[in-house]
Amino acid sequence: MVSNHRPTKVIVDLEAIQANLHAQKAQLAEHQEIFAVVKANAYGHGAVPVAYAAKEAGATGFCVATIDEGVELRQAGLTEETILVLGVIPSYEAVYAAQYDLSVATGQIEFLHEAQELLAREAQKLKVHLALDTGMGRIGVSQADELQALVTFLEHSPEQFDFEGVFTHFAQLMPLILAITKSKCPSSMSSSHKLIPSLNMCTVLIRQPPNGIGITPAMW
Repeated sequence: MVSNHRPTKVIVDLEAIQANLHAQKAQLAEHQEIFAVVKANAYGHGAVPVAYAAKEAGATGFCVATIDEGVELRQAGLTEETILVLGVIPSYEAVYAAQYDLSVATGQIEFLHEAQELLAREAQKLKVHLALDTGMGRIGVSQADELQALVTFLEHSPEQFDFEGVFTHFAQLMPLILAITKSKCPSSMSSSHKLIPSLNMCTVLIRQPPNGIGITPAMW
């Protein structure tokens, strides 16, 4: 039961959020950037005020879950920053997303085929980030040959698509760290070996041909 007669409030400290951003930014190299994830109303903290606070603290872009959340930020005056829609959108929304200069995620060649026709008809260009499934099992491409097909399609469709980058959502952090550092800790090997094939798939993106695709967009 929801109680409507109980005094309740949430106090959001935007300076604390900015302090977190400053701390994270201090760990990055000069060429690296931070996108603030403000989906679901910034997890209940208020998408617009949190986005502006994050921008002041050095965030150069934002991630949202839906097109509507991205449009909310655009209409609130955040018109220059990259806004990436992490959730998969239907192809018939491609034109609408492009009109608001939103970047969208995809891991399906069917989406690109269907969206291309709609975008060409309306003379619109859509910003795209390829989603990689490295173990989370939600969205994204998980096979290297499928990834190659997506990249090839985007490279041959420059009038309808702006291939901005790729991203993934790691299922586990520690196995990733152990795989990267090649740890020999016996207790970790049972879980870390499962992640290595997915990481190898990611390296296909940045290796130069003939052993890789050699793409230039950023990885998130």
